[in-house]
Amino acid sequence: MGLTADLNVSVQSLLAATESMDVTTSNISNQNTPGYARRTVVLEESAPSGTDATTGVDVKAIQSMRDTVVDLSINTATSQQNLSSTVSNSLSSVQTLFSDTASGSIGSTIDSFFSSLQQLSTSPADGSLRSSAFTAAGNVASAFQSTASVVTQAQQQADRSVVQETSEANSLLQQIATTNGAIATAQGLGQSTNAEQDQLANLLSKLSAIMGYSTVNSSDGLTLTTANGTPLVVGSKAYALTNSLNSSGFNDVYAGGVDITTAIQGGTLGGNLQSRDQALATLSTQLDQYAYQFAQAVNNVQTAGSDVNGVAGTAIFNPPDTTSGSATGAASSIAVALTSGSQIAAAASGGASGDNSNLTNMIALQNQAITNGVTPDDAFSNLTFSIGNTISQANTNATATGNIITQLQNQQGSVEGVSLDEESSNLLLYERSYQAAAKLISVVDTLMGNVLDMGVTNPGY
Repeated sequence: MGLTADLNVSVQSLLAATESMDVTTSNISNQNTPGYARRTVVLEESAPSGTDATTGVDVKAIQSMRDTVVDLSINTATSQQNLSSTVSNSLSSVQTLFSDTASGSIGSTIDSFFSSLQQLSTSPADGSLRSSAFTAAGNVASAFQSTASVVTQAQQQADRSVVQETSEANSLLQQIATTNGAIATAQGLGQSTNAEQDQLANLLSKLSAIMGYSTVNSSDGLTLTTANGTPLVVGSKAYALTNSLNSSGFNDVYAGGVDITTAIQGGTLGGNLQSRDQALATLSTQLDQYAYQFAQAVNNVQTAGSDVNGVAGTAIFNPPDTTSGSATGAASSIAVALTSGSQIAAAASGGASGDNSNLTNMIALQNQAITNGVTPDDAFSNLTFSIGNTISQANTNATATGNIITQLQNQQGSVEGVSLDEESSNLLLYERSYQAAAKLISVVDTLMGNVLDMGVTNPGY
């Protein structure tokens, strides 16, 4: 084995150790960098030169320790967790209104209304009791109005979030497309794409928090689509998301001119759409039916009697479209149609001022199935249960998904994460390799100098 071969092997070893230390330093520096996957140096034995059996070492590749399956699983779980959390938060803003004990709630004001009628029945001609019943009716209308207003505000807040998150998703989709293009270019030049892959992983993680998506690897790079296959990113092209008002006055989401509103099934965007168009929309409809059916039942009894002056009773409440039977908008617009308590029809039609027979019929409504097939109190309890149950399920799903994410992140960390202890050990190892190679170069240099000083010709190196 000649000195020249020894020198070549030493230089190769020195370069390999240097690159290994550079990679280790990069790992340590990026320990907390989002999307970064630790790098490892892949070394291979170099081929011997000529007839010389001496072999050195070459750096074959700098490998990124990325587990794409785990990454995808984490992103999918993150989308589902954010959807559940968003639904829970949206409904929590209205849940406080649906409490049997809450002052001013629909349930408590209806109870107070029937209680005031019960008191009035003991003295139907009493002006102060009539005023109390009149006020109680107004409180029922106000409770429906305020509750409907809060539900509408929650829908409007969700809609504003939809617009904001559409813009945020657009920015990420464009960055993903740009990164796709950079990866394709680097691959075409035979260059490493580790940094670009880290950036892509970070962007996909951010996008998963906003919306769910599907991924497919193609010749153009990573392709992103919605759950129903509508393209979001194909290669270096991003399909911009846009918003357009629907018939309800809320913003739907489009991609490349295709309505993808119902196809967005994850992330905060999917959560806000689900809250706005399903949970809160259903609640709004139920409130309208509740207000309409309650008012209609009370009005039917009221118009069958006569007031304190013997005048035929007129409707107490005036929800919209009561003649056509439409309940739409009833909760937000219900109001007391009477001008004073004297108009409450306590007596039967044509009855004396002290008669309370019609009032007895009105009081009986409290225990009759007049709203959605159940009593008024049960109707309110059903709404309370429905909201609480939806929130509970959403919280349960978010917690369960959070536990799955924790497990996946632990698995991800064992593959992609940077261990300072391990990297410090590697750094020491590569430093010693570097020192050994440098020492060998120094020894070979000394030997070659000695040979030259001896005047030896054709020494074989």
